Amino acid sequence: MWNITTNKKVAKKLKKYPFINTHFERLINDLKKYGPQLTWWSHFGKLKNGSGLYHCHLNNNSPVMIALWMVINEEKREMEVKDVQTHQEFDSKN
Repeated sequence: MWNITTNKKVAKKLKKYPFINTHFERLINDLKKYGPQLTWWSHFGKLKNGSGLYHCHLNNNSPVMIALWMVINEEKREMEVKDVQTHQEFDSKN
């Protein structure tokens, strides 16, 4: 089982976009159970910018929301969800 943490930015985004809460909870459960490689999630991938971040789509309707997470400590099985953002925000930053 993996230990998953989030930050204040993620909590703020979940309040701003409450329609993704159920999807986010499913993501957290899958991360805890299976680790960072959630290949069955929509548009799952590891960012190619060398940051170590993974991402996936949380939903398919507008606005499409993306979750970003990374492994903090492989040996201790620790990950952090770094951000939840709209696809538009994601595209403008990456």
